[in-house]
Amino acid sequence: MLIYAEIHPFSRRDDLESLLEELGAFHGFDVPDAPMGRPAPIPISIACMARGMYPSKPIIVNQRLIDVNELHVRSLIKGAKMLGLDMAFTQGDQPRIGRAVGYLQTEDAVRLAKDEGVRAGMMLSMFYPRQDVEKRMRSAADFFLVLNLADPRQLTGLDPAPLIPYLLVETERNKEWMRKLGQPSIREEELPGMVERLEEVGVRAILLSIPRDAKAFSRLAKALKL
Repeated sequence: MLIYAEIHPFSRRDDLESLLEELGAFHGFDVPDAPMGRPAPIPISIACMARGMYPSKPIIVNQRLIDVNELHVRSLIKGAKMLGLDMAFTQGDQPRIGRAVGYLQTEDAVRLAKDEGVRAGMMLSMFYPRQDVEKRMRSAADFFLVLNLADPRQLTGLDPAPLIPYLLVETERNKEWMRKLGQPSIREEELPGMVERLEEVGVRAILLSIPRDAKAFSRLAKALKL
C-alpha cells in the first residue's frame, strides 16, 4: 500500500527541511492549502522543496478554489506539471482574511489540470448520502481524497482503485484538539489494524494527517514497518 504523509505548512525553512528528512520513509506526500482558511505558505512552494529532496516520490498539492480565479489555477497547474506533482482541488473553508472568489467549480479545475496532462483529484466526503458519493465518483477525477471515513465498510461496493482515505491520527499530544475538531479520527495504536482493514477492501493508498504532532510520523513509520 502507498502511504502518504501530510506536510503541514511551516513558516521556517529549516523546520520544513528537518520534517522532510524525518518523513523519508513514507512513500509520498500531500501538502494542504491554507488549512481552515488561515494564511500559510502556498503548497507548491513546499512541494518544490520536497521534490528537490525526493525526485521520484509522488506528491499531491491541494488547491482551495474559493480563494483564486482561473488564471491563478492555470498557472499553478503549469507549475505542477513542471515539477511532476499531482493536484487535488477543493472549494475550501471561507477565508479568514480577505474575500472569497470561488466561481471556479471543482470539476472544471480537474478538467483544466487533465487537459495539461496533470493527474487531478478531488475530495469525497463520506458524510454525504451514498448516491451523492457514487455520483461524484463518476466524475473525471483521477483520484479522490476520502474524508470523514469512520469505517472501511463504508467503501464496500465502491471502486477502491482511485480512493485515498484521509486518516486523521489522534496521539497523546493532539487528542484534545482532535476531539474539538469533531471529525472521525483513529488512535495511533489502532492505525496498523485500520490499514489492514482498508487493504482487505482493496484500497491501494492512504493519506495520514497528524495535526499538531508532526513528531509522531517517525513512530508511525516504525509501526507500519516502512
